[in-house]
Amino acid sequence: MVGAAGLDGSLLAGVVIGEDSVEDEVELGSIPLLETPPGEQPPPSPRLLGYGGGYGGYGSGSSGYGTGYPPYGGGELVMMAGGTHIGVESLIQAAVILVIGVAIIISNIIILATFITMPGPKDVIMYYLMSLGVSDLVAGVVVVPLSVYPALVQRWVYGDAVCGLAGYLETTVWFAQLCTFMWISVDRYLAIRKPLRYETVQTKTRCQCWVVFTWITSMMLCCPPLLGFNSSSHWDAEAYVCWLDWGSMIAYAFTLIPMVLGPTLITLFYTYGYIFNTMRRLKTCVVGQDKEFITALTSNLANPDHAMSFVLVLAFWLSWGPCVGVRTYEYLTGHHIDVRFLHFAVFWLGALNSCWKSIIYIAMSPKFRRGLKLFCLSLCCQRKARNAELILDY
Repeated sequence: MVGAAGLDGSLLAGVVIGEDSVEDEVELGSIPLLETPPGEQPPPSPRLLGYGGGYGGYGSGSSGYGTGYPPYGGGELVMMAGGTHIGVESLIQAAVILVIGVAIIISNIIILATFITMPGPKDVIMYYLMSLGVSDLVAGVVVVPLSVYPALVQRWVYGDAVCGLAGYLETTVWFAQLCTFMWISVDRYLAIRKPLRYETVQTKTRCQCWVVFTWITSMMLCCPPLLGFNSSSHWDAEAYVCWLDWGSMIAYAFTLIPMVLGPTLITLFYTYGYIFNTMRRLKTCVVGQDKEFITALTSNLANPDHAMSFVLVLAFWLSWGPCVGVRTYEYLTGHHIDVRFLHFAVFWLGALNSCWKSIIYIAMSPKFRRGLKLFCLSLCCQRKARNAELILDY
């Protein structure tokens, strides 16, 4: 019947082609299929599939490689375990976050251990640098690990309470670092502005009080979004982090940001402008200045901590500037920038700021290099460390 005009003896609707007898024909639908009881489906066994053909399946335009799973486009390697789709991009992003987290933890443990084990009296600026190390370590231990598994499975799995806590800690650490940079710039300014009275004005007790004040203030200023009636945080599925929901308290947010950023940025510009201007003037003219003042000023200007602290501030803004710029633009315009991996890249570039500090210390601080050498020797041999402590001049 059907197809007999084109093919002699062929049955297009059956399974027999050629001169076979009609008795051998098997009608479609006559073969019983295995049926699964209603409501019961065996769990899919873990399997690793090959590359999709760009349409969700290898050689298929609709389904994924005949597995019964929904298509996973993009030509990515897909791993299915318990129904979860994991692509190559997810694996790479999760691996990047994991590497950043491990680097933050290791580098800041080394920084804190080096500062703590340094023999002799501690400089005032060292307490501020230790505060920076603590904030980076908190981010590396608490905030970053919470993004690894969600990046792998492409969803937040820890609940709203943990998301709110992660967003709160993330914001608190950011504000604490920003204020700490301001106090560092003030400390460097006083070392140049009042070189003869610097040790009297900047005492260690006063410095420690400023550090405690900074942390308490940052924690209190970031609390109100957690007290909102709506959800206090939201999950960013592109950067794989939780943000505090400042939109629920928009008036408070518009008050807090200028109150923190304004004095901080003004202080940074003024203090470092004064420091570099003084360096320039000292090289050109010192007429009319007291000899003792000039000697103390020259000694303080020779301290590499001035340039190192400025590079720390510069690295902070170069790292976080793109993220702040993107989020500010999206909020003010109401337009979401739909660029692949943009939000992931700008946020985790900012997180890398927690790793740059160790490199800056090693490159620009001779005192930190000596302390690091002593710390490494103390890990290898206590006796060598004691001998090295006597040799190193602090």
